[in-house]
Amino acid sequence: MNQIHQRIEVDSVDFKVPYSGYLWYSNASAPRMLENEQVSKENFTSLPFVIEAMLLSADRQSSISIKNVDAKYYVYRTDLAQLSPEQLTPVTYLSHRTPGFTRYQMIEYWEEQPSHGVEGFPSLQPVWTAFYGLIS
Repeated sequence: MNQIHQRIEVDSVDFKVPYSGYLWYSNASAPRMLENEQVSKENFTSLPFVIEAMLLSADRQSSISIKNVDAKYYVYRTDLAQLSPEQLTPVTYLSHRTPGFTRYQMIEYWEEQPSHGVEGFPSLQPVWTAFYGLIS
């Protein structure tokens, strides 16, 4: 894993920055939508707890992905400022349970790696994805 996309602890999330995206709580059937709002650390320490969050900083420089699996948070921060413009081409997906939004965007990062199928011909392989916003 490189410095652009790395696993961090919940304590390392910048809670002073406003984010857009969503928080999905353990007791909810749909996520809580955010538009340029600050997120509190208490969201990750109390009940109901966050089972999933996708956050994009207001300046679109940082993307945070959070998943709670077996009572453990897996948090990934992507520093979008380190990517070149051609690497910032978002892929749009249909959204099913995001009230007020019909689609969401992700940045997909690929790297050239040796091919397992054809000797001597490298191929592009997906390495990570990062949340890049919601579309109404």
